[in-house]
Amino acid sequence: MRKRAKAFLCAVLSAAGLAVAPGPASAAAAECSPNFDHICLWSDINYHNGYGAWASSVAKLPTALNGKVSSLKNFMPGAVIFYSVENYGGSYFCIDQDGVDGDLRNRYGDGITWNDRIRSFRYYPGGFCNPP
Repeated sequence: MRKRAKAFLCAVLSAAGLAVAPGPASAAAAECSPNFDHICLWSDINYHNGYGAWASSVAKLPTALNGKVSSLKNFMPGAVIFYSVENYGGSYFCIDQDGVDGDLRNRYGDGITWNDRIRSFRYYPGGFCNPP
């Protein structure tokens, strides 16, 4: 019965475009490649631990990463706006296509860092943070 429930949960998460898996940082960093269109988040700086990858907007990050993100990569073909509140609310900052930030402790907004503040993000296909 447990195997069946676990298989169902995996199928639901896969259908939602969600992949969250703790594991070695080297495996997660290798999975987050510019060869694939994904937004990748980690719970620690320098792309370590608590890895998650998505191919679309997320209104509420899963518990393992909600308010716990410390590094990120945007390999989607467009801009991504990250928010401090679930459902795309609160303070925000933008990362363009191929943008990375290995240490959100150094990114400031509202006088405090973005480390451990991201709770949702919205993807804008073909968009730019600051249009040319």
